[in-house]
Amino acid sequence: DLPSCVQNVISLFADDAKVFARSDCVGAPETLQEDLNSLQDWSDRWLLRFHPQKCSVLKLGNRKSEFEYSMRGIGDDGRECTVTIAEADSEKDLGIVVDSNLNFKQQVSQMTAKANKVVGIIRRSFDHLSEELFVQLFKTLVRPLLEYGHVIWQPSSKLLCADIENVQRRATKLLSSLTNKEYSERLAILGLPSLEHRRKRGDMIDLYKYVHGIY
Repeated sequence: DLPSCVQNVISLFADDAKVFARSDCVGAPETLQEDLNSLQDWSDRWLLRFHPQKCSVLKLGNRKSEFEYSMRGIGDDGRECTVTIAEADSEKDLGIVVDSNLNFKQQVSQMTAKANKVVGIIRRSFDHLSEELFVQLFKTLVRPLLEYGHVIWQPSSKLLCADIENVQRRATKLLSSLTNKEYSERLAILGLPSLEHRRKRGDMIDLYKYVHGIY
């Protein structure tokens, strides 16, 4: 019954709850604060305490309101007090880092670092890689890290696209037989499309499913 307590949009997953409101609407900050108060009443009624110190506010857009949000919490002295919810520049949501500017630079930086680390482990673990083994390892261990949730963070800047593509570009150089060949040649020999092509193809498939009611 938690969603019935709020006026704005609420999203639930496991033990997480997120409440959304458009700040450019008249009275939006006030209604969002009212929702927080209603959620607090709900938690008191069901004895499921929220932790305001673990909550945060993420403001999106160029014109961000200065409104501060608060919830009731327990202070260091064990007494009930009003806690101002901290404002964050980014939040991780189901594995995707959403930043206040929606450029997803942090998301790309973190996932490429993780993928490059796995490529390094593969390089150190095998004295010799056949083309078949490399493709299997890359598709299984590296590419999923670079594509998870791409429909959300799809980069619009060429720089971020290049950062992602560079992971596959460096990885294909692990094969000594292909080191001196151009990137496009290496992909053709291995039967691998570029990561940018796969993201665009995925977007087209999703669009088709939305338009034709498959989703």
